[in-house]
Amino acid sequence: MVRKMILRSLAVVVMVASTVVLPGCDEGKNDNDFVVATLYDVVELQEQTRGETSFLLYRPDGDEAFTLKTGREVFRESDEISPGDCVFMAYTPESGDAYRSGNIKVKAWGRVNNGALMKGSPESLAGWDADPVWLMSLWRAGGKVVVRAMLTYDSEPRVFALVVDETTVMEEYPDAYLVHQRRSDRPNFKRQYYSAFDVSALWSYASCKGLRIHVNNSNVPQAGVFVVEK
Repeated sequence: MVRKMILRSLAVVVMVASTVVLPGCDEGKNDNDFVVATLYDVVELQEQTRGETSFLLYRPDGDEAFTLKTGREVFRESDEISPGDCVFMAYTPESGDAYRSGNIKVKAWGRVNNGALMKGSPESLAGWDADPVWLMSLWRAGGKVVVRAMLTYDSEPRVFALVVDETTVMEEYPDAYLVHQRRSDRPNFKRQYYSAFDVSALWSYASCKGLRIHVNNSNVPQAGVFVVEK
């Protein structure tokens, strides 16, 4: 059953807050020193080899991938970050330019909730909007849809997934729903989360031109449908 599949694969997804520990100011700098701006982006791990890590960066809703490389291993085995996973990264480009391939210095990184677009029947999507999402931004990064949102913090597992209605898959713009269902309605503070959903399997359909995403958006209630072009 689709609902069980969602619960099993996303049981602990939203327990990971997307935060980074930012570095302090550099000591010994004076007003005449040239300072390269620190950039903050959701990037995709391309590869980590001995002594080097490379990432892919996309402009919002862009297809061109910029390759960012650093001469060290950023992740430990215990971090459980694999090629294809997205992370939120603070870095400085050697060139000083944004959206340009080249060498970078990674200053800090934070986890992103990574998942794949799921498929469900209309019946399994009942109650998809049980808990609202304070949507801050939503964009496509290559074959991923990235969501930045404020969600009520909860130590209990919850359902948070992007699910496409299987009856619309063959349409030019299938309908997908950002499902958010907590196990309890206990009030709590909100935390910021980044999530990246891999939609590349849907892009492989010749009939597909994009994706229509429905969100129970408590930030701007009248903005509840977003069209992401392929």
